Amino acid sequence: MIALAQVKPWIPSSATLRHYVIAKLRSLGLSPEIMPFRTFLSSGENVIVDICRQEDGSAGPRRLIGAHYDCCELYDNLGSVLCLIEAAASLYHGNTRHAWRIVFWDAEECFQQGSNAYLARGSVLTHSTKGGVEHSECLKHDGVYVDVDGMGVGPCLFARQIVQNTSNSRLSNSRFLLDADVFFRHGIPSFHIFSGPRSFREIYARDGLLGCHLALCENELATFQNWRRAMPLCRQSIMKLVAAWEELSLLDALHETGVICLTTI
Repeated sequence: MIALAQVKPWIPSSATLRHYVIAKLRSLGLSPEIMPFRTFLSSGENVIVDICRQEDGSAGPRRLIGAHYDCCELYDNLGSVLCLIEAAASLYHGNTRHAWRIVFWDAEECFQQGSNAYLARGSVLTHSTKGGVEHSECLKHDGVYVDVDGMGVGPCLFARQIVQNTSNSRLSNSRFLLDADVFFRHGIPSFHIFSGPRSFREIYARDGLLGCHLALCENELATFQNWRRAMPLCRQSIMKLVAAWEELSLLDALHETGVICLTTI
C-alpha cells in the first residue's frame, strides 16, 4: 500500500514520476518495459507492464487499462498513477485468469502523443512471452480500453463511454480530449473512469465534462486536503473494479462495483 501521507503537495515532473513508477513496479517484482517515442510535437516514454500468470503465456483476452503520468494537478493525474500501481501489485500477486496490460502514458497533456505513438506502432495488439513489447496484426485484448484519469476529486467513481455526441452540453468539451479518445478514434471502444462528488452526475448530464471541471474549480475540490481525503476511497474503488473485471465483463464489473455510469452502456 502506498502511504498517501508521504506524497508531497507539489507536482513531480514527468521524468521524476516516470522514474518512480518504474522503480516501484520493479520493487513489486514486475518487469516494466519502456516505449520511447518521438513526434514533431514532443518526445517521451510510455511505461508498459504485462501481467500474465499462465506459465505458457496463454490467457484469455487481454485486459487493457492505463493512466497518463505527465501531471499538471494532483488529480490530473498523480492519483490515477498511484491507483494503477497498486492495481498492478494486486494482480501480479494474485491468481489472474487473464493477461493484463497496464500502461502509464507520457505526453497526454501534449495532444495525447504517448497513446497516439503506442497505437501507431500496434502495441495494443499483442502479449509478449519473451519479456519484450511485441507488435502483431491481431487484436488480442478484449476489445475495450479503460482510461483512468481524475482520481482524487471525490468519493464516487464515474464511467463515461467515449462515443460521438456523448453530451448535449451547452459547453464545449473539445479541450478535454483524453487518451480514451485516441483509442476511440482508432475504432477501439473506450471508457473514461474518473472520480468526484455525487453531484457530478447531474452536472455532467447538463454541461458535460467541462461542467464537471468548472464545478471542481469553483468548489475548491482541487486542493491537496481534498485529494488526500478522497484518495483512499478512490484507491479502494479502483481495486474493486479491477478485481471484478478479472471475473466479469467490463460492463458487469462497472455495475457490480457501483460505478456511476454517465452514458448508456
